[in-house]
Amino acid sequence: MAEANENELFVPWSISTSVPITLAVIWVLLYYLYIRHCPKPIPGNIPYNKSSANRILGDTPEIKQYQKTGDFRRFFRDHNAKLNTPISQVFMFPYSKPFILITDFREGYDILSRRHREFDRSKRNADIFGTIVPNFHLAMQTQDPRFKGNKELVRDLMTPTFLNEATVHIYDIATVLVDMWAYKSTQAAGRPFPAYEDLHCVALDIILAAAFGIPLEQSATHKQFEFLQLQPPIIRSSKSKDDPVIYSQIPLSESLMALIKVTGTVVVGYKSPFPRLHHWILKNTIWRKDFAQKEAFITDQINKSVERLTSENTQESRMRCAMDMMLLREIGYAKKEGRKPNINAPRMRDELFGYVATGHDTSSTTLSWITKFLTDNESSQAKLRHQLHSAFAEAHAEKRQPTVMEIIEKPAPFLDAFLEECLRLAKTLPTILREALTDVTILGHSVPKGTGIIIYNHGPGGQLESGFDIPESARSDTSQDSKHRVGEWNTDDISCFRPERWLQRMTGVQYDGERDAEFEGANYNANSGPFLTFGGGPRGCFGKKLAYMELRIVLAMLVWNFEFQPCPAELSSYEGIDMATVVPKQCYVRLKQLL
Repeated sequence: MAEANENELFVPWSISTSVPITLAVIWVLLYYLYIRHCPKPIPGNIPYNKSSANRILGDTPEIKQYQKTGDFRRFFRDHNAKLNTPISQVFMFPYSKPFILITDFREGYDILSRRHREFDRSKRNADIFGTIVPNFHLAMQTQDPRFKGNKELVRDLMTPTFLNEATVHIYDIATVLVDMWAYKSTQAAGRPFPAYEDLHCVALDIILAAAFGIPLEQSATHKQFEFLQLQPPIIRSSKSKDDPVIYSQIPLSESLMALIKVTGTVVVGYKSPFPRLHHWILKNTIWRKDFAQKEAFITDQINKSVERLTSENTQESRMRCAMDMMLLREIGYAKKEGRKPNINAPRMRDELFGYVATGHDTSSTTLSWITKFLTDNESSQAKLRHQLHSAFAEAHAEKRQPTVMEIIEKPAPFLDAFLEECLRLAKTLPTILREALTDVTILGHSVPKGTGIIIYNHGPGGQLESGFDIPESARSDTSQDSKHRVGEWNTDDISCFRPERWLQRMTGVQYDGERDAEFEGANYNANSGPFLTFGGGPRGCFGKKLAYMELRIVLAMLVWNFEFQPCPAELSSYEGIDMATVVPKQCYVRLKQLL
């Protein structure tokens, strides 16, 4: 009995001690699991946000806050600015390796142009574009066995022959835009009106004409102009000249809307931690119809091209677009290899759509930013117009439009400088992704193989801000060797719109202030200062030449025909909206016709 009582006395004590011990063990285990699942910074002393390293989500909560403002890419600029460093670690997604973020131009340029054997396109890049065009060369790393064949397939698309054909399409569509805006400006009677939708359609028409040879009368811009002339403008108030005029928009065809929607789905790739899975679910549910319509559109265009190329009519059978060139190259390969041409091969289809998707969004967004820079920089706009009148003197004297050949062939250094300054400041796509192919050193820091690299060219040390003092010894040999290849911007006006920074006057030529001699001896210098808008090196922007031609022609035609007058402050915000590109939140024009 005494023994029983003794056991009873010890039982409560045993329970009371085992519970805290168990809870402590559980807490230690949970803490261990938590720490184990937190981001693992790269060993060494590459700066990072210490609080982010101690939470499973890493930098994601802060990035989400930036997403709410509509400009999540701004996070990259602020991240390095807060850490006071040109290189840092970013914990973008849970359970993923940290990315290395670089905002220093020289280091970014070195990685892209001089060290391309050590760095390649990022797998993240493949995840983003691979969701909509898995067989597009932009979604492949260089060592991908498909890459070389795809590049061979599209190699004709930036040749002078093709570009000359494309310029005719660009000029024709730009002419319709000029006519439509002349009509709108007359109707608006000095009031501003939205410009983004028109520029969006113009860029779409240009890339569809270049890709598929779609004729002008079938373009969205042409149809919109015809529709516009049958619709009255909507004026919200007749009291103020600052109140914008709203014009009705004709809906795009279902197939064109599908192209735009499918292109827009790459946003999932940018923002999701699991882009391929996330996109696959949406593609097979709410986006199923759009993807089917996109495929049907491409099939229809390929069939039309084959019919045209095999026509006995010599005028009809001539090459007129990117698709024609690609099909003829495939037919040539098939004949050489003794096989039947595979005109509907996945790589053919994806290269065609990739060409459209990447060419449309970037160009339409850039044109929108250019329009804003024109509106808000009157003196530079007037100087540009004077340059055009001087360069295209014959057209100016005859009071006619400059021809497409005059625009692309006549030297106009200030036109080049103005365009380059717009591209320097535009927010269109300020990030470039790369991946280390081997263990590398960046600014004196060891970075392991497989690490993703984010080059943000609008941050400290980039195109728009002065950088940090970096010892030359911390830079690579290739960076040191090319130190003077590209100039440096004046820190006093680096964030200002000043096209003159791109011009150099020839030795011995003095400008005496006379307006007629304003451009005498002035040469455009593409290496005047930091500029990575089109990337660099062998994996730089594939469509760069076409983009420059498109922007040059459209810009010249608009400035030739209109004076862009200031819009009210409430319509002139420079805030961006994160889509596939960073689109201006507001894009209005107030035009005065000149011709």
